[in-house]
Amino acid sequence: MNSPRKPIHYLGAMKEAAKRTRARRMVAPALWRRAQDAEPNRPGESPVPIPHDLKVDFIDAFWRSFAWQKTSWLGRRVPGCPTDLVAYQELVASAKPDWIIEIGPGGGGRASFFASICELLGRGQVLSIHAQAEDELPRHSRITELVADAAAGSTVRRVREIVGEAPNALVVLGAAGAGELTRAFEAYAPLVPVGFYVVFESTIMRGNPVRPDMAPGPKQAVRAILEGRDDFAPDPELEKFGLTFNPGGYLKRLK
Repeated sequence: MNSPRKPIHYLGAMKEAAKRTRARRMVAPALWRRAQDAEPNRPGESPVPIPHDLKVDFIDAFWRSFAWQKTSWLGRRVPGCPTDLVAYQELVASAKPDWIIEIGPGGGGRASFFASICELLGRGQVLSIHAQAEDELPRHSRITELVADAAAGSTVRRVREIVGEAPNALVVLGAAGAGELTRAFEAYAPLVPVGFYVVFESTIMRGNPVRPDMAPGPKQAVRAILEGRDDFAPDPELEKFGLTFNPGGYLKRLK
């Protein structure tokens, strides 16, 4: 027997820190329960996609946990999402680039990670470009450091001298302002052949879903770059693990 409907009243107060920073649809828990109640997948059956709301909520929760700040590779800190490191090694192992050009803050960890993958594959070099010298950049035969403004014409000319006229490059752009990232993309995208990638890190910023208070950054740069062009497109396959700090940021060159 159903009870008569009555108005619901909320009493008390909520601290600011406990408030949500963005609107959410309350469907993720229901989708999770439905997946748990379903028959388990058997070999050969179609996979069940991770619900989008679950992805977003877990990215938000993982960010807030700050566990990502303790991510390390072979003893060296590589602050970020460990599943993105898995995606990076997949890119390097499949494409086998001659050069990995990493731009922006990395603290040396990202360069060290890429160099170790190149070492395992027996192929590839890392060009690490920063506006200021990285004190902790590891000394490695596969790492070349360039302290300069990445988007400056003189820097781009120097990079071409280092990597050659017909490079086989993968480009990784660290977190920065939208304008700076757009200029860096325009400068280095010509070094990326068809089937290779330009990766924009930290596209979760500015409310996607974290830090809505931040100035326009990677996500806004990607949106501006893709508008009106069809030679690059996001590759969702590299987000297959659900947890990523680079949603929509794995741009594959199509032509």
